[in-house]
Amino acid sequence: VRQQEAQRQKLIAACFPLDGSIPDKQAAADQIREIIDLDRQIVSMLEETRQEVGGVLSNLNQGRRAIGQYRAVAQ
Repeated sequence: VRQQEAQRQKLIAACFPLDGSIPDKQAAADQIREIIDLDRQIVSMLEETRQEVGGVLSNLNQGRRAIGQYRAVAQ
């Protein structure tokens, strides 16, 4: 994700120079399409990671419940 974001930031800087000039409008349009594609890739990666973390948290909670039940039975 960091590499994708770094690439995205470079493209944004190239597309939208601080002086406001856009010398090659076609190149800028191509770069904007690339930025949109990178955004989609980043969102997809983050969604996958979110699902993975959700699964890990679910397993942890299940383990905590099981430990609680074992303790309740042992007493």
